Amino acid sequence: MVTFTTATFTIKPYWDAEAKKLVLDNPQLGFGYAQTYKDGVLDSTRMPAFNFSGQWKQRYSGSGYFNSDELNDKKQDENDHDVGVSIDETQIMVLFKYQNPLDKTMHYTLTIQRSTGRFTESFRPESEKISFSENIGYCTYH
Repeated sequence: MVTFTTATFTIKPYWDAEAKKLVLDNPQLGFGYAQTYKDGVLDSTRMPAFNFSGQWKQRYSGSGYFNSDELNDKKQDENDHDVGVSIDETQIMVLFKYQNPLDKTMHYTLTIQRSTGRFTESFRPESEKISFSENIGYCTYH
């Protein structure tokens, strides 16, 4: 489950003299959290719950997009592209690393197609190139 705040934008471009370009409204703070459920019950053995925060920004088309910059209240490493949350009008993408009970680093990936509610998720040990578990299905809305 992924829960997040949304942003409300009004298109008000203005000229940024320092950047010498037309820009839109200032970014808006966004935040949320992710949890894994199995058969309707919170299942922290599959992936630990985590929170995220970042910025909602606006495109010239008027739609917004979100990129996280903190996970569990710690600044993300900008060079680590295997970690983060991104949200736009079409999908939600979650990339997260965590230590499993055997003290191995795991890569968790979740993609949700917002229009259809379909999702894919995978679990892959950091030392492997192939996921050992992949799930696909439909999200449940409550």
